[in-house]
Amino acid sequence: MTYNTKLETIFMLIVLISASLLFVYNIELYGDIFQFLALYLGIIVLFYERNIKRVIMLAVAACCVLGVVYMVKMGFVWLASHHSEYAQISLRPYAFNKENALEDYNGFPSGHTAAAFIAVGFALHFYNKKWVLFLTMLALLVPPSRVLTMWHTIIQVIAGGICSLVITYSVIYVLQKFSFFRNT
Repeated sequence: MTYNTKLETIFMLIVLISASLLFVYNIELYGDIFQFLALYLGIIVLFYERNIKRVIMLAVAACCVLGVVYMVKMGFVWLASHHSEYAQISLRPYAFNKENALEDYNGFPSGHTAAAFIAVGFALHFYNKKWVLFLTMLALLVPPSRVLTMWHTIIQVIAGGICSLVITYSVIYVLQKFSFFRNT
């Protein structure tokens, strides 16, 4: 095991222990902080690897994922304003037993979960299994934080994670077809 590999492993253990403690201490705060997992990864890539092309690819993928997620969310809000019975999948759990306002219909898919899984989709392209597993473990704690705090249903967080993985992986795949991003 090389010195850099040992440092990476120690870094991952410290982050995982800290993240687990935060999850136990304040589950909602965990979801709010670790939704920005892709941003943290981008900063690490920029400073550790000094690879601006990967940072650009990560930023483009993040914009695509979040753009699609928020267009779908707003589509359900619009649908709820006309036919709320067709937008039930997007209703937030805290609004199940009350009269619903339009903003209660913006739960599908989960934006926090989608944002967290951008880093996983990105890592699948560029990093070894250890980094993919590390980022997946951090991202997998975001969905329960959203479900247990009644911000999302299980279907909403699953949809956010799958949507994010598919879009991120696809965007990176397409970007690598351009000569500027080859061999990054």
